[in-house]
Amino acid sequence: MAQILTEWLLLSAAGTLVGVAVACLGTGVLVRIMASGRAFEDIEIKGRRYALRAVVWKGLGPVSNAIPAVYSSRCGSGCT
Repeated sequence: MAQILTEWLLLSAAGTLVGVAVACLGTGVLVRIMASGRAFEDIEIKGRRYALRAVVWKGLGPVSNAIPAVYSSRCGSGCT
């Protein structure tokens, strides 16, 4: 069970880093588009909303990964 949760944590951290990198690159692209004169209507990033989503999804990850781990540790190899 510890291995499954460790794998989840590492994959989650890697996904977060990729997401931050894509967001940083996307911000640069948006700045260049806006500087070129194209107008965007009411671009607003709601940080609290994204933080809440991140907390909820990061909290659901261990739960969704722990359920099969607990099931397999109780049943052993005889369960299907």
